[in-house]
Amino acid sequence: MVVYLLDLVNSLRTGCISLRSYRNVELDIDTISVGNNAVVVRCYLDNDTTPMSLKCYLTPHHNAGFIYGEAYHQQEVEIYSINGQCHLIDALITPWVEGRSLDQLLGAASSDYPSLSRTFDRLAIDILRAPVAHGDIKPENIIVHHNATMELVDWDSAWNEEINDYGADECGTPAYRHPLRSKESYNKSIDDYPIALISTMLSTLAHDRATFEPLLTADKRLFTPRLILQGRDEVYTRALAMLDRCDAKHYNIAKLLSNTTPSLPRLPDYLLNSTINDSTERRTATIVQPSHRDKIGRQRLAYRRRPRLRQRHSLCNITRKQMCSQHLVGDMLMSIDMVRHTHKVH
Repeated sequence: MVVYLLDLVNSLRTGCISLRSYRNVELDIDTISVGNNAVVVRCYLDNDTTPMSLKCYLTPHHNAGFIYGEAYHQQEVEIYSINGQCHLIDALITPWVEGRSLDQLLGAASSDYPSLSRTFDRLAIDILRAPVAHGDIKPENIIVHHNATMELVDWDSAWNEEINDYGADECGTPAYRHPLRSKESYNKSIDDYPIALISTMLSTLAHDRATFEPLLTADKRLFTPRLILQGRDEVYTRALAMLDRCDAKHYNIAKLLSNTTPSLPRLPDYLLNSTINDSTERRTATIVQPSHRDKIGRQRLAYRRRPRLRQRHSLCNITRKQMCSQHLVGDMLMSIDMVRHTHKVH
């Protein structure tokens, strides 16, 4: 079955959809955002006032059962193509995440880069300590809440031990992944390079905003991984020299970006050094190792679709439950590649 993006967006905008597990669905069409393989919209189900995220996939996601558990619904959404043909497509239904994505804050006059840098480094430590990996860390997938905490969204490329043998459906975003990352390098270390890249970018902006903020590209990038590996990224070279003079801890992190392998074993130690003496904000959150390993990835490929979300067992649900309130690594939206809305919610 082939579902075209235009058909899906038109169905959402006109409200010509129905969900098999819910009687009523109210869509907020102003929040529609489009990605490469899915469309996300905020919605309200069965007259409940709790905002939910409805992510509709153009093609099935093979690892979604392991990653999202019962929040992933097979053949859940009924839509109609332009020629009137009915299609049933898979969907992810999770709580809506309030806030602004980090990429919306890059280059904004109101952005506090020192605070963003510290907060991201603490979040990064939690991510690296967790028994799972996100797989596609980038500013678009980092939500900054109104209280300045951060949360990761869009776990479609996630890794955990249960799905290690099945391989990756995706390899992350080229602008933030190591140039040599491939489906064969699908393991716990896939978050190392993007974490080091974003940490270096935020610390660079925190130390010398006037010089480096104008160098942000249209898609809010400061460095290019391919050029870094080739020794031809001039902005990276300038940032490295600046950090060498004023921030030895982030200088060590920045040097890792020229590593010829995606795995950066020393990154956790460098991140700890960059936050251990932080007296302006206390570290109050960690990701606790799951006490019941069978909860992660419990749903096999033949998982059943459930009508409700109350008792779901999923990678992201467990992570959210086992964290304190400062840094939530939980529910997921998607990367906004084709349409970016700028209202106060992501």
